[in-house]
Amino acid sequence: MNRLVNITFYLVFIISSGQLLADSKIQWQLDSSPGFVSEVQELVSSKNLKIREKTGIRQLLFDVDIILTDETVTKRVRKVWYFPDSNALQNYGTEVIYYDELSEKIKIKEASTLNPDGELIQFNSANMQVIDSDTYDVFSNTKKLLIPYQNLKIGGYALLDYEIEVDKQKLEADWSGIFYPQSSYPRDEFRLSIKFSPANRINWSSTTDTIECYKDKSRLTCTARDISPIKSDFSVAWLDELDQIIVSESKSWGSVVDKAMIAFDSSKLEVNGSAEKLFELIKSRQHLDDKIAAIHSFVARDIRYISVSKNGHAITPHTISETLKNRYGDCKDKSAVLVELLNQVGINAYPVLVATERYNLERLKIPAMIYFDHMIVCFSLNGTKKCLDATDSHTTWTTTSAWIQGKVILEMVKNSTPDTIPLNQYRWDMEFKTDIVFLENGGMSEKQTRTYLSEYAGSLRRLLSEKSQEEITRWAVDQFQAIISSKYEPVFEFSGLKNMDESLEIISSIDYDPFIDVNDDLFYYEYDYWLQDEIDSLYIKNKHYGSSFAGLKIISEYQIDVSSLWKLKGSIPKLHLQHKYGLLDRSIIKRNDDKVQIITKLEIPSRKLSVNESESFNKFLKLIKRESKVRIYGNRNQKIKS
Repeated sequence: MNRLVNITFYLVFIISSGQLLADSKIQWQLDSSPGFVSEVQELVSSKNLKIREKTGIRQLLFDVDIILTDETVTKRVRKVWYFPDSNALQNYGTEVIYYDELSEKIKIKEASTLNPDGELIQFNSANMQVIDSDTYDVFSNTKKLLIPYQNLKIGGYALLDYEIEVDKQKLEADWSGIFYPQSSYPRDEFRLSIKFSPANRINWSSTTDTIECYKDKSRLTCTARDISPIKSDFSVAWLDELDQIIVSESKSWGSVVDKAMIAFDSSKLEVNGSAEKLFELIKSRQHLDDKIAAIHSFVARDIRYISVSKNGHAITPHTISETLKNRYGDCKDKSAVLVELLNQVGINAYPVLVATERYNLERLKIPAMIYFDHMIVCFSLNGTKKCLDATDSHTTWTTTSAWIQGKVILEMVKNSTPDTIPLNQYRWDMEFKTDIVFLENGGMSEKQTRTYLSEYAGSLRRLLSEKSQEEITRWAVDQFQAIISSKYEPVFEFSGLKNMDESLEIISSIDYDPFIDVNDDLFYYEYDYWLQDEIDSLYIKNKHYGSSFAGLKIISEYQIDVSSLWKLKGSIPKLHLQHKYGLLDRSIIKRNDDKVQIITKLEIPSRKLSVNESESFNKFLKLIKRESKVRIYGNRNQKIKS
């Protein structure tokens, strides 16, 4: 299982600042931007020879002009693309406009193709497509308008000019926007202009000195030219790394929290059915831990996830009664039910906003709701903070779901400011127990129990949740054959797959064909293959950016019985390796002449790694892998006749 999630390097979507959802209104006013077409034709003519020497998609212009009033936000966007090769055509030949149906109206003023021979081909609006952009776990239900440019050829250009008008009365939070001058492709010119009323001043911040920004009493203007593309890498939180300009009408984090709490508290207007449901859940449970487990399991599993963010429910949950009746909802609906039920058993639970693509608090320069797209529930229990994700139906409540660890959060309580969810010290926590018995025919019987704990167990349940029992067994066999031996197919047992337990066990049993002469002295070794497989998934591949290591803890126990065929005289030596990145400890317990127990403990705590540390960290992993070999020696005990 790969620990380092590769975030897709697709960044067009993050220009949108819409926050709410409802029925869309798209107007086509083609031919209403002749000045823009003339400007592009002149631009192309003046830059033609230089541009044609380039390869890869290139954006000649990205221009955003925003006018803020008390009632509306009018955003005018103009883009010009150049397509020098077939890859550019395939990957960028369809424009995507993200918008909010409830609060936004779109006017398309120009969408056309300018081919190398100078022919201008206007887009046929009948060919547009509108699709949902809903993503599981997040509460945005933004729509996508797709514009596939027509008759686009290598060496051609695409022109887009559109306007989005936002009705601020339909927003559930203050308007805000984040703009990214840098992207995955080169950009010749970036322009941002925001006009506002002197009486309604905005907060703004830029994270880079490469963009020139100027603000007076009524306008913010930012410009940049010849912006190089961001460097591609393997595992990067791009919203933390990209230079960005943040603009918001929120005055403080307190105002963001207050508006979010007003929206959240509306879920309590109707709580009918919650007391009855709580009684049903906890009537046979005496301990508080068991009550929490029952409540969390019900909300996570029995209330199915459906994004219902339309009609004023972008950040406002439906009422608790409605969610209980429908038995569906999104993260904020499920969180509202979870908070209510936990409160009823005496737990002071509260909602928490999560920015699912952000880890760096320093990037949240300006108070704004726009950073956050998910909601969880937190509370303190016996001095320990617990955070439960009501959309995670696979991870026990006693640990934090793996996918939100380290993310930026905003607790919806008075006087709170952004923070991060702590990383567990060891996200990938497991125990391996291997029992080996040598057989008189020179073969070997092996039983292995792999126990995955806490969020690792939850991650595996999620992976296997939609598979049938036959498919789960096939997955386990394929994994064994890829890691251990393609020749054998063990018998598997599984425990903890169905319930949200603390652990998940995979037990395999197998008899190996004869491979050793019992008449000779014993010299046997094997690698701790499961430990090695975990190590193989941890190597840092980043070349340009730092990375986050989630933490690994393994206890591997080998118990080897040579069945009196040999008299054991030695095994791999004890080892204690303390390194700045972690600890490897091996102890040997020799029970008698024919049995030995070898226990290896590996601990590599979670940490941030700079790009300069990648090489030394990988060398440490290679050292651990090299020392994972298990060896035993024995003298022939007696002559075994054929």
